[in-house]
Amino acid sequence: MSGQKGTIVELNPIDALGWIEFDEGGRVRFGGTALKSFAVNPSVGTRVEVHGTVPGYKGVPKAVMVTPLIVAPAAT
Repeated sequence: MSGQKGTIVELNPIDALGWIEFDEGGRVRFGGTALKSFAVNPSVGTRVEVHGTVPGYKGVPKAVMVTPLIVAPAAT
């Protein structure tokens, strides 16, 4: 599950825990340590890319690294 694109659909800003829904289906949990590449804290709706997962609490997949997905502006 490396390099999958998705959207943050749930986020607890206090605990920095949340869920990402992948474009091609499925979800993965993430914690604050996976967000080190963000200059500012992300919010629900932020487009991201997940680089690697590991088994988390009760075996639920957890993202290792999450990076912001840079969307190119539309051509005019």
